[in-house]
Amino acid sequence: MALAAHDTTPAPPPKVELQLCDVATDPVVLLAIEKATELSSAAVFGSVQAVAELCKTPRAAMFLDQGVGKWATTALMSAAQAGRADVAAVLLDAGAEVDSCDLLGRTPLMFAAANGEAAMLGPLLARGASQSVRADNGWTALMFACALGQYEAAGALLEAALGEDQALHQTRTVLLSVQSALGLAHEYDMPEIVALLSHLLAQEDALDVGAALLKAQDVWRDGGRRQRQSMETDAPLPNKRNQVAERIEVEARVAAAIEVGVQD
Repeated sequence: MALAAHDTTPAPPPKVELQLCDVATDPVVLLAIEKATELSSAAVFGSVQAVAELCKTPRAAMFLDQGVGKWATTALMSAAQAGRADVAAVLLDAGAEVDSCDLLGRTPLMFAAANGEAAMLGPLLARGASQSVRADNGWTALMFACALGQYEAAGALLEAALGEDQALHQTRTVLLSVQSALGLAHEYDMPEIVALLSHLLAQEDALDVGAALLKAQDVWRDGGRRQRQSMETDAPLPNKRNQVAERIEVEARVAAAIEVGVQD
């Protein structure tokens, strides 16, 4: 009696139907945005304890680099533009991306440079922040500092870029950035920055940023302390001096987060 041949053809896999969720109403997305908003608010106002508590939550990685607001500003950007090195350290220790970008390609280093927070630049650079990143308008952190008249921040960036005993004319990448920044300084009428960069470009030997800064300070004092111009853009960098209304709105929530802690 002949046996029937056994069919070894594998059965087709079951059909799987994927359903896309509505991002605008997805509870996970909404939670990330809510926590990211709290984190950014705490970062702006220097609430180290609130930031630390938020970073300790089990889902912190979900919202640590989540951008909020019109331009998707992250908490680290908020800390950088407010000059809060202590808050930035907590965020970076928790895993925040040091070169995260907002919707216009701007990084925390650019926020710090544009707002003249020279003390913030060193900690960010020490954590790996890149000076070569360009925003969507083509500007580097140095160019933001120069366009807004932040000569101390510009000097700090130049020192970090060149290191010790390096000649500007032997470092082509930085030289091109300085030349571009000088053009912006002329365009935005920043005489102290023009003095700083012109002095640097005139040096053929090892760069002396300290001497160049002193020269720029003299120009600043001689010309009087002028009101800094704002960038002509539809999306200016946030300035901590213009956030009084927002501060009133979120201060209560930040205080509550400090007092009672943050739930998962």
